[in-house]
Amino acid sequence: LAAELAAGCDGIIISSSEAAQHLFCLAGDKTRQQLQSQLYFAPHVRIAETLAGLGATSVCQSTVGDAGIMAAITQYFAPGSAPGGYCEEQQNVG
Repeated sequence: LAAELAAGCDGIIISSSEAAQHLFCLAGDKTRQQLQSQLYFAPHVRIAETLAGLGATSVCQSTVGDAGIMAAITQYFAPGSAPGGYCEEQQNVG
C-alpha cells in the first residue's frame, strides 16, 4: 500500500464504510498519514462521514452507484473544471 501511494495516487474510491475502516486499520502510522491526505470518492454520506472520522481531509461524496461515481471522477478531473464541481458534498477538514 505504501509503495502504491508513493508511486502516485490521484484519488481513491471507497464503496463501503467497512472498506474504509479496513484500509486505515491495515496501515501503519506513516501510511495512515498518507491515507488521510488522499482524495476520496464516496457514493454515500455514511461512507464520507466514516472517512472524515478516520482523518481523511478531502472527501467527495458522489451520487449513488457506479454511474454516479464515474460522473464525479470525470467531472472532478475534467480540464477547466473547478475541483469538486460535480460532488454533492466535499469536505475539506483541517
